Amino acid sequence: MVDDVPIVSQETVWRIHEQAAPEWPEGDWSVRILGEPKIFVDLKHGWNRNVLASTAAHAINAVPYLIDRAPGVATFLDLPIVAGRAALTHR
Repeated sequence: MVDDVPIVSQETVWRIHEQAAPEWPEGDWSVRILGEPKIFVDLKHGWNRNVLASTAAHAINAVPYLIDRAPGVATFLDLPIVAGRAALTHR
């Protein structure tokens, strides 16, 4: 928030079946930036062939930041940016 105006928002739509909530938006993963310039990136589902492993990677990559923390719940707001080591290397 900047001056009580949201500058970042996130929306996730998950369906249990394609017939569920047909009025909801549909499509693949996308990123839309409404600014100057406006940017829209559409990522087809084929870019990630192992969604389960990708989901687990967020938790696994957060472990080094959690080792010295006190017991309890920690959210992404409590941690530095969590990225895999490969995210910072050239392939």
